[in-house]
Amino acid sequence: MDSPTIRKDNRSLLYLLTVIQFVGLIVYFVPGGIIPAYITILVGVALAFLFIIIEIARRERASTVSRWNKIKMVIAQIGPIIPLVLILSSLIVVFTLRSEMPHCSAPSTEFLTYKWISYSLLAVQLIMLFKYLADELRGTQSKLEGKSLLARTYNIVMGNLKYLLYILSLFNALLVGFLYVIVTKFSTDG
Repeated sequence: MDSPTIRKDNRSLLYLLTVIQFVGLIVYFVPGGIIPAYITILVGVALAFLFIIIEIARRERASTVSRWNKIKMVIAQIGPIIPLVLILSSLIVVFTLRSEMPHCSAPSTEFLTYKWISYSLLAVQLIMLFKYLADELRGTQSKLEGKSLLARTYNIVMGNLKYLLYILSLFNALLVGFLYVIVTKFSTDG
C-alpha cells in the first residue's frame, strides 16, 4: 500500500472533481440551470467513481488476495458512490419531466420544500463524498486526539462516514421519490 499521503496527481484530480461538483452546485442557482446543474454534478460523481476504481485497482494490483476478494473489496469501497449516481439520475428525470409540462401550474410548496431539502442533502453528501474519497486514497481516516466530546463525536463520524453517506442517500432517495410523485400525479396543466 502507498504512503498515507495522497500522491500529487491524485490530489490534483480529486480537487478537479470537487471543482466540477462545486460548479454544478452553483449552476443550480442560475435560472433554468437545475437540469444542467444535476448533469454537471453527475459527471463529477461518475468521474470520481471511475477514479476511485482505477486507484483501488492500481493499489491492489500487486496484492496476493484472490480476484473475488479484490472485487468484493472494490465494491465495498465504491459503494457510497452508487446511490449518489442513482439519486442524481433520478433528479434529472424528475426535473426533465417537470420541464416537459409547458403549461404546468406553479410548483406546489411541497415540491419546492422537498426540492430544497434534497439539494441541501446533496450538497452535504458531496462534501462527505470528497472526504470519503480523500480518506480512501490515503488509506487512513482523520482522527482528533483527546477525550473531549467534540473529538469523540468527530472520530465516530469519520469512522462511519460510509454508513452516514448511505443513510443520507436513503433520505435523499425518499425525497426524490416524493418529488417524482408530485410531478407525475399532482402537477396539472393549468
